[in-house]
Amino acid sequence: MGNPRGAASLRRVSDGLGFLASPGELGALIAQNDWSATPLGPLERWPHSLRTAVSLMLNSRHPMWIGWGPQATFLYNDAYVEVLGEAKHPWALGRPADEVWAEVWDFCGPLADKVLLHGEASYVDDVQLFINRAGFLEEAWYSFSYSPITDESGQAGGLFCPTTDVTATNLTARRLATVSRLSASALGETTVAGACATAVAALAANPADIPFALLYLADPDGRHAVLQAVAGVAPCTELAPSQVVLDGEAAGAPFPVAEVLRTGQPRIAPIGGLAGLPCGLARQPLSQAVLLPLAMAGRAQPVGVLVAGVSAVRRLDADYLSFFELVAGQVASAVEKASGAEEQARRAATLADLDRAKDEFLAMLGHELRNPLSPILIALDLLRLKNVRGAEKEHAIIERQAQHLVRLVDDLLDVARIARGKIELRPERAELSRLVAQAVETTSPLFEERCHRLHLDVPNTGLFVMADPMRFTQVLSNLLTNAAKYTNPCGQIDLRVRAEDGQAVIEVADNGIGIAPETLPLLFDKFVQERQALDRSRGGLGLGLAIVRS
Repeated sequence: MGNPRGAASLRRVSDGLGFLASPGELGALIAQNDWSATPLGPLERWPHSLRTAVSLMLNSRHPMWIGWGPQATFLYNDAYVEVLGEAKHPWALGRPADEVWAEVWDFCGPLADKVLLHGEASYVDDVQLFINRAGFLEEAWYSFSYSPITDESGQAGGLFCPTTDVTATNLTARRLATVSRLSASALGETTVAGACATAVAALAANPADIPFALLYLADPDGRHAVLQAVAGVAPCTELAPSQVVLDGEAAGAPFPVAEVLRTGQPRIAPIGGLAGLPCGLARQPLSQAVLLPLAMAGRAQPVGVLVAGVSAVRRLDADYLSFFELVAGQVASAVEKASGAEEQARRAATLADLDRAKDEFLAMLGHELRNPLSPILIALDLLRLKNVRGAEKEHAIIERQAQHLVRLVDDLLDVARIARGKIELRPERAELSRLVAQAVETTSPLFEERCHRLHLDVPNTGLFVMADPMRFTQVLSNLLTNAAKYTNPCGQIDLRVRAEDGQAVIEVADNGIGIAPETLPLLFDKFVQERQALDRSRGGLGLGLAIVRS
């Protein structure tokens, strides 16, 4: 049967219309159009300059249009059909350019006048336009140029406009900037309230894609969803209620928050006519909102819902939906991280409360134990003064054990004072040999009892330190007591003191059982002790070295 398109091309050539020959359909449409009713007149009378420009345009795969004559009568190629859209193709063919692009002619008209009236070319890069190509104003970004087409008189007979659609590039950059801003700010918050507020503030910085946003989180009881943050609309209004009942759709609630929380599936909600909505770009009324569940790892149900307005000048296509889903994922991550930080803070506060309660208990215990010890020791002194015979050994045992209890109680009270910050040091200049002698005198009964040999290497004079004498003696006594307790009877203990680089160095060494490697990291912790044999069970509470360090 042949090739109809080829046949049409041959007819155009034979009719002198070879300049319309092209691989697309616009050549045939131009040939079929009644140009006698336009300023261009019949095709047969078109000037050679116009024919050449049209031929060049029709055989290009780049979107182009031509405006010819004072009214810039509109001609375009097949690649430009997508720019015009279904609302304007093929209606635009042969119309004045200001009629074809009436919605943007306030911007484009002066540029066209520069070409047609003065022969001056122009170039526009990345301009945002709101064009009607599908029955509504649509946001689009274009780069284009207007260049003069010289006619037979040597003047600008028309303009030539190649066009590049850069909408996708601009939308992607804008949306990625929102996701990046959201990630950088909200993910650093340590409270759920802060994460919600920061996240919605980041979304509010992109009203072009997110005209408004509401963030709801479900209550722990599962009965309500509570509004956490809002942007673009007034909070706590009919449009943005402070809470939504979850055991059924709340009366008057404009968004199906309860359903999204229940099903875990996103929803697109019509919102046309709702009061309190902001205007979209190009002052177009909003008509849609998308509701996105906020999912967390390990949770069967969403923890919240993000309600986001949809731009009135963009279709809610796959790319737009993917952007919303990415935003919801970032918001959920921020809420999850902040929730974990809050839980960790709560655990730390609980541990601090327990630690504080323990310190208070130790302080109370120490005071309560001290109260009966004082009368016991006084009673022993009275018995000694009465010179009661026959019970000297028993008295000595009672006194020794009572003194041991006194030391334990004093340690408990010191730990409590240190924990409360009530230990006050009173440093003074003191000769180190005197302080060492006092510590040795304090521990000498234990050394004598266990038959230890104590070797002292201490300068007699000339070595001074700034120290609290009482606490210094207590520290050194604790070290010597530990050495005595953990050394077998008749052991060797050395105490060496020397000056080194402007400091006094004190070393206590013994030939006792030593310290297990696994215990070393815990050496200065409270209530930590080496395992003791039965003959060492008179040891303390494991507070000595903790007090030394503190």
